[in-house]
Amino acid sequence: MTWLRRYRALLPGERRILWHGLFLLPLSAALIRARGLATTADALRRIYGPRTGDGRAPDAQATVRIVRGVARRMRIGCLAQSAVLARMLAGRGSAVGLRLGVCKAGDGRFAAHAWVEIDGEPLGEDLELLARYSALPAPPAR
Repeated sequence: MTWLRRYRALLPGERRILWHGLFLLPLSAALIRARGLATTADALRRIYGPRTGDGRAPDAQATVRIVRGVARRMRIGCLAQSAVLARMLAGRGSAVGLRLGVCKAGDGRFAAHAWVEIDGEPLGEDLELLARYSALPAPPAR
């Protein structure tokens, strides 16, 4: 299936998420490198203000699928993905949190991963992968 057919198959709300992802993901990745996660989260809050469920917004799983697809094609890592997803999913009536975890990889190197949780449950993550990581304490709400 061509990208145009896939795009046409999306619902209007899903198309909106795709376009927001195309803008927010590279912006977030650059801001994280330049200024850190806290500044990036503040910037995302200002740019992508509170959104409420208006009945037209895709569900959380569709949002994750679309944002991850865009991020994969743009080669954007899990931290920027999770920051954008947490912002997009905020304001939908559930407690959304960005979580960070660390582990020691098989070769002895340090590894880290970021993911989004809704009401304490990881969203769209491989639970076997997450089991390898020790979650860091959640940062205090700002």
